[in-house]
Amino acid sequence: MRTLNEKHPGYHLLKYLGNSNLFYYPIASHSQDLDAEERLEKIGNLITDAQFDSKQQQIKNTLGNKIILIVETSNQGLYRGILSIARNNIDTLRLNQLLFCTTDTSWIEIQSFIYRCMYSTCNVLYQIIQPELLSFYIQDQACRLIKELKEKNDSDKFRLAFITTDIRIHLIHGLIHTDTAKFVHDTELVDENQLMELIQAKVKYCRMYSSEVTGQGCGKTALIRFLCQTILDDELEVLRIHAGVTSLQIINKIEDCIAKANQFTTPKRLWVFFDEFNTTENIGLIKEITCERTLLGRSLPNNLVLLGACNPSRMKMKRDDNANTGRNNIGLSIDRYEMQQLTNNDRLLYTVVPIPETMIEHIWDFGFLTPLAERKYIETIINQCENSLAADKSWYSTIVTLICESQKYIRQIEDVSSVSLRDVVRYRQLYNWFHESIEHRKLTITLPLSVEVRAALLALLFCYYLRLYFPQDKQQYRELLQSNLPNHLKNLNVEKLLEDEENDFIQRMILPRGTAKNHALRNNIFTVLVCIINRIPIILCGKPGCSKTSAVQIVLNNIKGKKSNDKYFQTLPELRPVSYQGSKTCTSESIEKVFERAKKINEIKSETNLLSVIVFDEIGLAEFSPYNPLKVLHAELEIENCKYGFVGITNYRLDASKMNRLLFLACPDPDVDDLSLTGQIIRNSLTDNTIYLTDEMMLNLANAYFDLLISLKLEKRNENYFGLRDYYSLIKGIIKDFDDEKTDEFTQSKQYAIIRKQMKINFDGIIDGSEYMWKSFCEYLNRNEILNDYQPPYVKQFIDHSLSYRNGRYLMLISETESLFDYIERYLNQHKHNVRTLIGSQMLNDLNKESYGYRVLMNIILYAETNITLILRRMDDLYGALYDLFNQNFSLYGERKYCRIALGATYNPRCLVHDQFYCVVLVTAKDVEKAAAPFLNRFEKHVIHFYDLVTSQQLKITDTLLGWINNLLQLRSMPKHFLLAQHIIVNFSCDYVCNLVLDACDNCDSKDDTSGNTVIDYCLEHFLRSSTQDLALILALDNNKHKDLIRHYYQIKSQRTFCQLIQKANISIKQIIYTYTQIYEKINYPTISEDVVEEIKLANFTSELELGIKLKQFIQAKNVKFLFIRVNFHNERQHILTLKHCVMNVFNEYTQDEQQRKVWSRYFLYSIANCN
Repeated sequence: MRTLNEKHPGYHLLKYLGNSNLFYYPIASHSQDLDAEERLEKIGNLITDAQFDSKQQQIKNTLGNKIILIVETSNQGLYRGILSIARNNIDTLRLNQLLFCTTDTSWIEIQSFIYRCMYSTCNVLYQIIQPELLSFYIQDQACRLIKELKEKNDSDKFRLAFITTDIRIHLIHGLIHTDTAKFVHDTELVDENQLMELIQAKVKYCRMYSSEVTGQGCGKTALIRFLCQTILDDELEVLRIHAGVTSLQIINKIEDCIAKANQFTTPKRLWVFFDEFNTTENIGLIKEITCERTLLGRSLPNNLVLLGACNPSRMKMKRDDNANTGRNNIGLSIDRYEMQQLTNNDRLLYTVVPIPETMIEHIWDFGFLTPLAERKYIETIINQCENSLAADKSWYSTIVTLICESQKYIRQIEDVSSVSLRDVVRYRQLYNWFHESIEHRKLTITLPLSVEVRAALLALLFCYYLRLYFPQDKQQYRELLQSNLPNHLKNLNVEKLLEDEENDFIQRMILPRGTAKNHALRNNIFTVLVCIINRIPIILCGKPGCSKTSAVQIVLNNIKGKKSNDKYFQTLPELRPVSYQGSKTCTSESIEKVFERAKKINEIKSETNLLSVIVFDEIGLAEFSPYNPLKVLHAELEIENCKYGFVGITNYRLDASKMNRLLFLACPDPDVDDLSLTGQIIRNSLTDNTIYLTDEMMLNLANAYFDLLISLKLEKRNENYFGLRDYYSLIKGIIKDFDDEKTDEFTQSKQYAIIRKQMKINFDGIIDGSEYMWKSFCEYLNRNEILNDYQPPYVKQFIDHSLSYRNGRYLMLISETESLFDYIERYLNQHKHNVRTLIGSQMLNDLNKESYGYRVLMNIILYAETNITLILRRMDDLYGALYDLFNQNFSLYGERKYCRIALGATYNPRCLVHDQFYCVVLVTAKDVEKAAAPFLNRFEKHVIHFYDLVTSQQLKITDTLLGWINNLLQLRSMPKHFLLAQHIIVNFSCDYVCNLVLDACDNCDSKDDTSGNTVIDYCLEHFLRSSTQDLALILALDNNKHKDLIRHYYQIKSQRTFCQLIQKANISIKQIIYTYTQIYEKINYPTISEDVVEEIKLANFTSELELGIKLKQFIQAKNVKFLFIRVNFHNERQHILTLKHCVMNVFNEYTQDEQQRKVWSRYFLYSIANCN
């Protein structure tokens, strides 16, 4: 090759063709034998190659002389620009050489990238992609920095490129005109074919697989395992990715794979399979490993082959309204407040993270299994059943057909991902177990069918029939079975077959007294027992009170290995429960620790065979956790990995990716017959008196409750406000009151009065269900004339009765405003001793922190052991951990009561509960609408108002004071709306006035004061103390009428200095001082001998623990007598309630004996609120 000059005959031809770099390429001599057309084609190819080589040379020259390259392209051409600029060094291109800008990219990131580029020790090209997304400020700073660094450090290794879709931005405009910048035109970029070659070279060993049913048992892992180990004789490592997998775990696993691959000799390879790689936030690291073939910048061995599988971003199946109404009845539906918080990702069928664009280019659709392919899979799996199932070809073909039709039916009524080949493998396992179990129990079971037929049908019902929720669905499935069964089994009653099997197991068990053997309990016990023994994970899903937890406890208490009472149960393993309480804040790490505990139990050497059983209570709440913790279950619950019993108890339906890894049992709502039967069994277990509590009476109560539920469902609001626990509590309350009133004079009138009262106790709150139930009950009695003859007691009487006897459910008091709660607390403190209040802190270091939750729960555990009344407020995040305490279904050991309280991942201590311990939860009405149904159903609920707790005289005085203030604001000489009551009295509200009246009645001897003048004077005194200067101005508008008040106002204000306040302090006081002094201004406290004053600012405390420690230090200090706490009222008013209860709890702690009370009397606490 040589350069042509003007005298060469080809010079003008090439010039005409537009080739600016004129080179001569000699044609080999043999080319002269070609004909004219072939010779012309040869010349054309040479000219084209010369033009491409000239472009290559231009880029090379550009890189040699220019340090900044600017490429303008489209959004679709970004990667074309990246690879074109870096094509000469494609093998060394690394992720850390690229910076993809976003609108969130910070100046620190840009600055660090530019410094790395400038001081790079290698002659590599760094690229900034889409700088147009940066803010103007960052672009300006970047432009200045690049110019400054180039002037200071003229490095020949500095190479920087900008790939942009808009060259008009400030950054490009500032650099394009410098002598170090070069604009790269689109014609200088690689074409489509060359781009594909570069991509193929870069992702030579990378393969990823996706499927519309990815991760749902369609055979991907089995196929890859067979391909690697059987066909290719290679090794396979499976990395099961989930939300809890950390980057360190991935790095350590890949490093182990690298070490293993380096030990192989050619051509043996190691395949690494990333299963469900788009379920972790660390997908960027996986992208580097699979697409860049590097681990933290280090190249991977060539014999390491990478594959992956991901879940599709499929939206949940949309159904018609009638279908949706039915499906949502399975368990509890998500309330509208939860729905408002859901993003599009939460509406996906699976919870996944976005896949990077680089990885999307390598996705391949694995696809569905066709019906024919699925049938072949099923035939192969069923052929592996033991006990000669395949020996009878006709029956074998029938079972295969039944399984295929069952799979199809479940997909039609639920979702395409609800069943998979995992269900077929589960069927094989269950068939083998049922066959063996029936053989062991044949002496106690009358078998109308052969063992093979009975085992095959039971396994089928277990896998598909029990998961159905609605009677119509079950009826259709039974018809489906009968249409495919042989002629001699067409009339077989499969429901009776299943019921006989359930009854045989239940008759072997010892049930707690009062247990109703209704349909739901039988299903639950049978399913849980079979699943635990076969290590098949199971989810019990149903509304609160449908015997889910009871069934699990019954199974755990009866299956004790050789220590069991039944001979057949003695052949089974001894069950050891591992309990875990789900919540909206649980993490994958905490769930992994539970499985570690279960593994350790299985490893214990014992004379009996031990089987650990993980009982995951409220697993549905974990589905709402932002950490997506349940993805860890995918790896643990795979059939080949599951070595434990696993029972999940939930009120909410889980997503499809978890549903087909386990057996799902939908617990239906009980019908009227079940409700009546349960009521009768509760009655028979608690009393012998059936004269008044007849079966007909129990049926009427069941009908009334059922009608209430139907009416709430029709309203579609608060439909789960009442539940089965309320109904059971109603029955127990009626029985107890009947026994207490059982005398010779016990009449039917008393009977109806008790029923009306108990309805009000158990079906009250923001919805007064007692009115509806009483009306319905009277209709079923055909006694409408008694509808208005029986009125329930007042709310205050319910509260006094509950706190006095403490034998009913815990109280939930509901109010429209929180101001009423202050009086409720004071009322309880006055009428009951040993009252403690815990309120959820809103301080920075307490919000969503596990450490804070542990401290509060530990306090609750300590309080539960004592004879106190515990008041809880604003503890929404912790209530889930206290469900067992609230349930009051205590375990009895000796004569003591115990419950479980979840303290984190692995610690669920058995906590002692004192017989006289009682809990009161205070909730606002708006929070009740957002509260979970399982939480609400555990309490006796009442809405409380001021008029429920105050006398008519106190209400009259309150109205008088409010009228006086209103008259002040309506003087003729004042403009309308010029001032409000909040402007003249700090923190004014109607509830504040009522609280003040109540406080005055407590502090004043007003028994003989019928007019209430003493109370009014007390309140006016407090108005003047907490008033602003505007009050004096308003009073002066009618000077003659308010002359005495004005004089008293100035007299009070003249005496309210800090010096006078401290000098007059001779008893223990707790006061709030309102001031307009800025929070940062210094207050000059008077210096008095022996009276040391200490000041702290509430803003300096970030947690309730720090504040409590400081208050205790103040109490115990010998030289500090006064403590002033400064509060910025407008910015920190949400913490004042926390401050108040911290002070009260410390005060109660240090006044338990006379000596400590004397110590406290030396100290004086003030809270200074800045009102500016």
